[in-house]
Amino acid sequence: MRKNLIPRFDYGVAWTSKLQPQHAIWNELQFDLELKRHPNAIAVLFRLLFELSVDNYIDQHRLATVHPNDKLGSRIIKAAEDLRTRGKITEKNLGEIRKLQHQDM
Repeated sequence: MRKNLIPRFDYGVAWTSKLQPQHAIWNELQFDLELKRHPNAIAVLFRLLFELSVDNYIDQHRLATVHPNDKLGSRIIKAAEDLRTRGKITEKNLGEIRKLQHQDM
């Protein structure tokens, strides 16, 4: 059983200065917070890391379909649709991600 949410492995992520908040959260999830001792903090930080990552993707790729008041679920779908268009994920992957629209995010 692993100790932290993110296994202790070098994933080769290029952490630019713009991504320092994500990098700090990643490090806490990978090295500091233990699954058994900090489940709530891990859940909150993972959600924040995910949201910051989606927003970074949207900004980097200048997705015009995303609007300022879009909920996280909608932003995820729009980013995933762009990933599908770029051939980065399959239609099956996109279908699984679309199921998030029915979740309370």
